Amino acid sequence: MTALAVFEGTALACPGLNASKDEFYRFSDNLTSWLPIKRDTWLKFFISEHTLSVLAETGTYPDRQSISNRLKSLNIIDVDIQDICDIVLTILGKTPYLEEVTSLGNCSVSFCDFDNSVVGYTESKFEDQFKYVLLASLKASLELSQGETFVVTHCAKSIRTNVKGSLNSDSGNIDLDGWLGICSELGQLESLLCTTTFWMNADGNFHSDALQIHCKQLDKRPNKEFGFGNDFLKSAISHGFTTQASKIKTLLKSLVETICDENLGKTHGLRQNSSGNSPQLTSGSFKAMRRDIDYEYHLHYWISGNVVEFANLVVHNDMTIFPLSTR
Repeated sequence: MTALAVFEGTALACPGLNASKDEFYRFSDNLTSWLPIKRDTWLKFFISEHTLSVLAETGTYPDRQSISNRLKSLNIIDVDIQDICDIVLTILGKTPYLEEVTSLGNCSVSFCDFDNSVVGYTESKFEDQFKYVLLASLKASLELSQGETFVVTHCAKSIRTNVKGSLNSDSGNIDLDGWLGICSELGQLESLLCTTTFWMNADGNFHSDALQIHCKQLDKRPNKEFGFGNDFLKSAISHGFTTQASKIKTLLKSLVETICDENLGKTHGLRQNSSGNSPQLTSGSFKAMRRDIDYEYHLHYWISGNVVEFANLVVHNDMTIFPLSTR
């Protein structure tokens, strides 16, 4: 897990009877963009324990019948109602509450300042809940220390905003001040994400996700399939490429260039030994390669056709490449 995403009421609210087709399509597209949360992912999702009651009180709970009625009244036939219902069930039925993982207790909003230029409300209850969710998300971010935090809402565009405010609790005021991302769909969240921070906090196989998202942010289309060798991360850790932001930025640049076939002048094959006539080192159909990250550090990787495996990172005079992982 490398980031937190908190859904608030307007992100889930079913469009009203007077909603236009465009409004319903936006509701559908935004919700179904989050279908990846049904599998293991680098995001940890939460909702507030107050969300269900707010949806019920405003008559916007997105149950199957309400969604079906809107589809019929708008004569929409190209939306998969099951996809919408699946994600609603996942978010409302299987997502943990913020209040269960923090020390919030019984709280109310004293004040909350943020850039509200992109957020619209149809009900005052949604505005009240949104401010509470912003502050509760800041509290969760501080307590869970899981990288960046985002609030998912119904908004015109995605932004990163400073949030200042105070919650009244049974134990006194909780003053909060920090930065949050505000978005409505997964693509917007990915565009706001700091991939350097993502890389720092990534675990498991999520470094691949960090690289894929970095490519999207740069509008790059990789023409290579890629993966990381079994011990790549060990070499990255040993050389500071998981903790130092400047190093991570240069590494991500080199990784992107490798899978996009860019700056090939920075690459050359690794030979079997130091002899000038020594053949290139191979493993099956894979050839060993070296790319300059900068003068001091270098990226070693295996390549076969359009498949790349990043093996390890080394200092300038080290020509070692870790063995190809079993594929």
